[in-house]
Amino acid sequence: MLIFGIILIVVGIGLFIAHRFKLKSVYEMRMFEQRNTADLLDEAGTIAAELGAGSFEQSAQLVGDIVCDQPLTSQLGEHSCVYYRMSVRRKYDEEYWEKDNNGNQVRKTRTGTDVVSDTKESCPFYVKDETGKLLVVPDGAKFDSLIESVSRFEPATMGGLGGIGFGRFQLTPPMMQGSGRRTLGYHYEEHVLPLNRRVTIMGQVNDKMGQLAMRKADGQKLFISTRSKEEMVGSAQKTAQVMFASAIGSAVIGVVLAIIGAVS
Repeated sequence: MLIFGIILIVVGIGLFIAHRFKLKSVYEMRMFEQRNTADLLDEAGTIAAELGAGSFEQSAQLVGDIVCDQPLTSQLGEHSCVYYRMSVRRKYDEEYWEKDNNGNQVRKTRTGTDVVSDTKESCPFYVKDETGKLLVVPDGAKFDSLIESVSRFEPATMGGLGGIGFGRFQLTPPMMQGSGRRTLGYHYEEHVLPLNRRVTIMGQVNDKMGQLAMRKADGQKLFISTRSKEEMVGSAQKTAQVMFASAIGSAVIGVVLAIIGAVS
């Protein structure tokens, strides 16, 4: 009980730290004031005329539609988008030996998964509102509430020895072999941020790279979401509350078990 109690205490501390980070995220999102692109472009032009190019910095929230002349094509679903993340996981089974209650070696089978591919990619795009459009550089952004484009399990063929392919994704046999495992199939999953989607973007607008754009700045996050700011804040607050309650519960139970274990 002592060891289990200590583990729960450590888990409680970890949950409390995660709760603090989540609250910080809520605070950061609340700081962004909604603006429109025309006002930001005018202000940036005024600052550039007075202080020179590269002097404008303004935290802002923009709400508008995604526009991109050269979008990406996602690997699995082959959707036109400005960001996607995809993963391919292999499901396998393997035999292993284990001693039974009499000490005899018994052969058993277990299943597991391993990661074949885990990829994400983004490209610059514009957010367009009723007053104009502004460039967004999504490098290092925190993407929220993406659209699920693929979630599918495909059984293996030829005993798992053949190559696999889904959409633009291809994999050759030598990369999949080893460990004495028999491939059962592959789970394909992909999420995208498609074109013409209404988004909420919170970050810093600056002209440091020679062009006015919203981008991730030092010490500040860049949020890109298909949800509204209110929905994002509300969700983060609920998650923080659950983390806090779980942290308290884990810590209290852990202390009780640790005391019982130490006494006994």
